[in-house]
Amino acid sequence: MTDIQIDIDTSAVDAVIRAWAVMPERAIAVLTAGVTEATLLLERETKERTPRGATGALEASIAAQPAQVSPEAVVGSIGSSQPHALHVELGTRPHMPPIAPLVDWAKAKFGVDPEEAERIAWGVARKIAAKGTEGQHMFADALASNEGQIASIFERHIQGLAAELAEVPGV
Repeated sequence: MTDIQIDIDTSAVDAVIRAWAVMPERAIAVLTAGVTEATLLLERETKERTPRGATGALEASIAAQPAQVSPEAVVGSIGSSQPHALHVELGTRPHMPPIAPLVDWAKAKFGVDPEEAERIAWGVARKIAAKGTEGQHMFADALASNEGQIASIFERHIQGLAAELAEVPGV
């Protein structure tokens, strides 16, 4: 899993810390809104970078998870329920893959009959057995290309929280 650390100015951090102490429910709500907006952005961007495959199941499985709130943080994540997602993201070493999914892929990709699809699948399998697969890095690339936008999302939400905090008497 790749963690993201957003750098924001220290006055914004101070505002979040003070807000968490003075009005914790509101601070959590604002940070949860920022996390939700950021993870939905990353979900969309990751899906756009994901190889389609035979069924589109990998792309369809990518989803932003609900924000997790603890006494110290609000954390967001995106992921996939497909067991092969990590292999597509990072690539693989040489190995003999199962043939059935490759047959399905060949049928969908090339519109060929089952016999031709099996021939194609075995050719692809032999190549994977010899060379492995190259990682597609759809999660990492989505994160890398959107760090600035994610930082802007949090800055906007935190500025709003700081403005609300300034209106609290005695703070």
